[in-house]
Amino acid sequence: MSEAEPVLNLYYRHNCHLCDDMWEHLQEIRKEYRFQVVTIDITDNTELEAKHGTRIPVLEIEGGKELCNYYLDERGLLDYLNS
Repeated sequence: MSEAEPVLNLYYRHNCHLCDDMWEHLQEIRKEYRFQVVTIDITDNTELEAKHGTRIPVLEIEGGKELCNYYLDERGLLDYLNS
C-alpha cells in the first residue's frame, strides 16, 4: 500500500509575479517529488486577505503550518517531503 501524497496549499492572487514564480518552482520540484498543490485565490476572500495581506504567495504544509511566503523555501520543502 502506497502512502498518500503530501498536499500543499498555495495561497495566491491573480497577476502576482511572485505567485507565478512560486508555482513554476513547485512544478519543477514535482518532476522529482510526488505531492499535490491546492491553489487558493485570496482575491475575493476577505478572511484570507486579512490573514495573508501582502505576504502572498504563502505555501502551507500539513496542518496549516506556513512553510514560506514570497519565495519558495526549497530546502524547507525538500526536508518536509523527505521526512
